[in-house]
Amino acid sequence: MEDNNVNKETIILYNLKFEFKDEYFAKEEQNLAHKEENLNKNQYYKMEDKKLEELEKVFKQVKTNIKLGFNLKKCIENRETSRFLPEIIFDIKIDIKKKKAKLICIIYEGKNFSKKIEIKIPDIFKFVEKLDNKDLIFITFNRNNCKLLIYRFMQGQNNENKGYFLSQEIVEPKIDDLFIKAISGNRFFCVYNYGFKMYALNEKNEYELVLFEPYETIDFIYEIDTNKFIFGLYLRRFEGHGFCGESYTCYQNFIINKIELKDIDKIKNKSNNNNLKLKFSFISEKMYEFKFSGPIFCDKINFSDYVSLKNNYFIILVENNILIFNMETGKEIKRFKIKADGRSYLRADIKKWDCPENDEFILIIYNNVILIRLLNEENSSKISLNILNYGYFPELCYKETKERTIFKDLKKIKGQKNKFYSYTENCNDIIIY
Repeated sequence: MEDNNVNKETIILYNLKFEFKDEYFAKEEQNLAHKEENLNKNQYYKMEDKKLEELEKVFKQVKTNIKLGFNLKKCIENRETSRFLPEIIFDIKIDIKKKKAKLICIIYEGKNFSKKIEIKIPDIFKFVEKLDNKDLIFITFNRNNCKLLIYRFMQGQNNENKGYFLSQEIVEPKIDDLFIKAISGNRFFCVYNYGFKMYALNEKNEYELVLFEPYETIDFIYEIDTNKFIFGLYLRRFEGHGFCGESYTCYQNFIINKIELKDIDKIKNKSNNNNLKLKFSFISEKMYEFKFSGPIFCDKINFSDYVSLKNNYFIILVENNILIFNMETGKEIKRFKIKADGRSYLRADIKKWDCPENDEFILIIYNNVILIRLLNEENSSKISLNILNYGYFPELCYKETKERTIFKDLKKIKGQKNKFYSYTENCNDIIIY
């Protein structure tokens, strides 16, 4: 992970609250108590009272609680973090009015999620995504294959529950690990564990395959602009022999690649897959790689959700390091190591914070939320971070009970200003903040 060409700094966070204690951390906190600086003199702390009010307005009280009728974990199995909570909040129920039962997808929309769209789906489904033109793409599966079912809203229909109809079916090979990412221009990626496809609308107003490439397992996709993307990959393999797990070594890679789509006719010596008449291929450039190996039972590489600021900076947290990339060049330009009250390991995440200047994000450490502003000097490559304020919100992401420890991942709700939701697996609750 070390890169001598990247400017590195360390930020120590003070006064965070943790529900758990042990002797080691208690001693570390005592040592820090004698060294703690006046926050007004700390170069990273630029406290603003109104920013605490902003945090409290969002996280102090639950806005809505939706009780789901199904286990959402089944839809995101093998995907443990908030990056894979669905963009669309939906529920499933069974229609038993007829002899052959059908699934009904209930999609929650609107500012307060009071609006519901109900659509009958013929097969079991694991994923739903919405495009700019309101088309809904479902991933369904049966014994033989997977299907992408495209439901289109009929213009002029006032009742949206009756306005959606099945307009197209796309058959895909049966595979467990599959998800869809909507992108601009009524296009979407269909991502497998062996590669990815891109579909786009054609002249007949149907979705056609325009890109199909083998690729290593993709965990997330961020769209920079129409033809440029960032792919995040988490790869893991095991090598060894014998019957004992300790005889094996786990090799892990976390990779960030910048992808640029190209007209396939303009790329020399590029052959189409299976003689398909595809329109695009791509060029891939590696932005970052973190390699780690250890025993078979070692922890996974810890990386967060991602944030894009000022239309130029891509930010992600990897193993307690905030990495800042210039999206135009694809280069890492700054790294901030985060420490808090002597703890070497922090369960942390970052999320975008909507503001007029598009320069703020939140760092979430257990139930602590820290609001941070990105500063860049005009006509300069210098980057800095300012901590604007922070708050503690019990049970936001972490709760300790006698029976178990509960971790809840937080997801930013797409298209709504500073609205978030979390999913609690043991009671199938969606909590809206």
